Amino acid sequence: MIENNNEPKNEVSKSTTSDLSVSTYLDTEKLTQIELLVDKLKDSALASQFIDKKYEKNEDGSIIESSEILIFNRADMIMCLGLGAELGMSPFVALSYGKSLNLTSIKKIEKGKKMGLDYNTSLEQIYVWGSGSKEIVYTSIHIVNAVLTRAGVKREIIQDGTVPHYYCTEIASGKSIEFDTSIHYEVPRGLPAAQLKQVIEAIKNDKQLIPVYKDTTPTFIGEVKLSRFNKFLKEVETVSLPYSSKQAIEAGLYRGINSDGEVVKGKDNWNAHVATHLIKMSIMNGGRMIAADYLQGIYDESEISIIKEKSNDTSAFEEAEIV
Repeated sequence: MIENNNEPKNEVSKSTTSDLSVSTYLDTEKLTQIELLVDKLKDSALASQFIDKKYEKNEDGSIIESSEILIFNRADMIMCLGLGAELGMSPFVALSYGKSLNLTSIKKIEKGKKMGLDYNTSLEQIYVWGSGSKEIVYTSIHIVNAVLTRAGVKREIIQDGTVPHYYCTEIASGKSIEFDTSIHYEVPRGLPAAQLKQVIEAIKNDKQLIPVYKDTTPTFIGEVKLSRFNKFLKEVETVSLPYSSKQAIEAGLYRGINSDGEVVKGKDNWNAHVATHLIKMSIMNGGRMIAADYLQGIYDESEISIIKEKSNDTSAFEEAEIV
């Protein structure tokens, strides 16, 4: 059995306080045509996606399968066609999106407009996670690169994420710095205090080098320089924000030992293609800075995975800014 969920139609009247009628903002004639179209299509295959199932329940809350009632959600179909009309879609195209053409899809399309994307790309490639003031919008690096190109941003890879960098800790100061054989001397770990003191003094006096503990695990760095002509300042702006495997480990993206001494398993795609992802993160961080008028805080899929994992933490959304 199919019930028709017909909601009462709201009558539109002219404002008594203004020469403008409400119909200036809402095309009531178009709305009427949409409602007539919905009534004609309600029994067609096109309306099947707007049919909801309703069941009665037993005392224990379990569903009574034999009580199934199919309810045609007229309001959802009207909303779908109405939003489609506002976006310039044909009825068939709007119905192909069905229930997915809703408030969230409007947010995607509005975000896409600012990025220079068509509505189809916006609906399929832009995602919204969260709700209310805590919503996060994200997309893929392919879309970001296309937007940066449209914004006139040139990209130059400075470090491709494949060259291993070894860091060390200065024993005297505790300072962490990249290992340099011309100024550093690697001291074996685990030496007794008295012997360590003798070794340090000998290195300083005889070799004139700084004694350090060298990291055994290499660090990889992705760095992309972004350049864009600023038409207001009449000059080219550049930004280069490197992203390292150390940062990825701290964020839980790449396998390794973090600063708290914890083992991080990382993400499968990061572990398999770390260089690609390091470059991507450098582009994302730099792109949001140099092309804020286009990207406006949009995130990449890797970043949203971190935010989702922290979703139980009230500060998760604020922390996402420093990923």
